[in-house]
Amino acid sequence: MAAEKSEAEFKATDDDDETVNYLAGGARSVLQLNLFQAFRTLTFDGIFATVVFLNLIFVIIESDITAKGDDMPIWMAVINIAFLLLYTVEIGLRLYIFRMAFFRLPWNCVDLGLVVADYLMMLVDIAFGGAPSLSFLRLLRLLKLTRGIKVMLMFPQLALMVKGLGKAFSIIIWGGVILTIALVAFGIFATQLIHPINQRVAAKGLYDGCERCPRAFASVAASVMTISQQIITGDSWGMLSIPIIEEAPETALFFSLCFAVISLMMLNVILAVVVETSSKAAAEDAETIIKNQEKEFQKSAHIFKNICRELDDDKSGTLTAQELNEGFENNAQFRQIMALMQIDRDDIDAVFNILDKDGSGDID
Repeated sequence: MAAEKSEAEFKATDDDDETVNYLAGGARSVLQLNLFQAFRTLTFDGIFATVVFLNLIFVIIESDITAKGDDMPIWMAVINIAFLLLYTVEIGLRLYIFRMAFFRLPWNCVDLGLVVADYLMMLVDIAFGGAPSLSFLRLLRLLKLTRGIKVMLMFPQLALMVKGLGKAFSIIIWGGVILTIALVAFGIFATQLIHPINQRVAAKGLYDGCERCPRAFASVAASVMTISQQIITGDSWGMLSIPIIEEAPETALFFSLCFAVISLMMLNVILAVVVETSSKAAAEDAETIIKNQEKEFQKSAHIFKNICRELDDDKSGTLTAQELNEGFENNAQFRQIMALMQIDRDDIDAVFNILDKDGSGDID
């Protein structure tokens, strides 16, 4: 009955938090409880983040070997299998801890899918003696790098940068859209006005050694690439623009306008908005943490209230010391929650006395 209530409660809250999923899954063994506590430590997150970073290094080495056309060395295959086994053990332990609640967490499903895909790739490679390159799927496993976020939060400055980047991401995307529109507009003008002049310059042989220069403004796409190369990255300005300006001095106005609008105005405005957004994220950080803590407390309190109702044998709406002690002995979920708070059997009476502020012998 207790497990059924927990499952219904979980569906009502629709929460992805590991703790809520753990409590919602019903009673657990002592080993499951200990593993659950270990999985939620920063030490575990740090160790597994290190494993993922090491995996990234070997993916880089493997990619370099593949690019050279060399056969994959045996030691590399052994290392890949070792990483796969580590991920398999982690998935297996999570399935053991959470049972069916494992599938309530989308990230767990992603991890499981990646491990299954890796095994399928291995079987295909064994069966067919080499398959089309599916190594890009291994890169998906690097999504586990987000596990390192908890480790990063140990360092306030690094945590602030990560959160600031997250807040500024949408600003950067929309800034890129506006920048692209401006580049296309200037590209149209360059194709119409600058290309004929550029052809005259090319005919005089001033672009010897530059194969692309004669066609730098031959189309809108080429013009956008050229303006991006010159204005945004600052590359080959003197090689291309100066000969054109010397051929037709009036084009200096066009290039100056490109530089002023794109470099001085738009890029700086985008940068200013990103900085402002990051600053707001820093200011909101403390408030967000408090709100999240309150939200998690309310959800956990809701689960705990349901458990307390189960402990109320006489349905009086209050708990006596006897009911609390019997609940510790007979209700596995209540016992597990007490263990998470480091409260054992001998502490129950002391806890009851603290909660029984009016000395009435029962608590609401």
